[in-house]
Amino acid sequence: RRWPQVLVNMRERRSLPADQQVAINALRRQYRDAIASTVERGRALGVFAVPDAKLAAMAILDMVNGMAHWFRPADARDLERMAARYGDAAVALVRGWASDGARALPAGSGAPVARGVVAELADDAR
Repeated sequence: RRWPQVLVNMRERRSLPADQQVAINALRRQYRDAIASTVERGRALGVFAVPDAKLAAMAILDMVNGMAHWFRPADARDLERMAARYGDAAVALVRGWASDGARALPAGSGAPVARGVVAELADDAR
């Protein structure tokens, strides 16, 4: 909805005065940590299979923030459809990212629970 502002923020944030950069970076870390907390909660419940919750959060944020460079929704329905697809991709990422010999979760297992973990965080934020 605010693509121009998002793009300017991503490209020109480094040009801000130091005190504003500090404030913005603190908000960015808070946002990242909230997502990492959700991933960690899902991992503790056995729903997500990731070796590093913070890295997974950063990957999800990079994926979503990258949309501002190329996605231009035709209408609200188009925006909702892409949000749902990216949400599914984020859940797939955290459910199937295994390393160090760990096994990814079987396809289809826990998807409703994974979405529940994410919805629970959204409820906590209200």
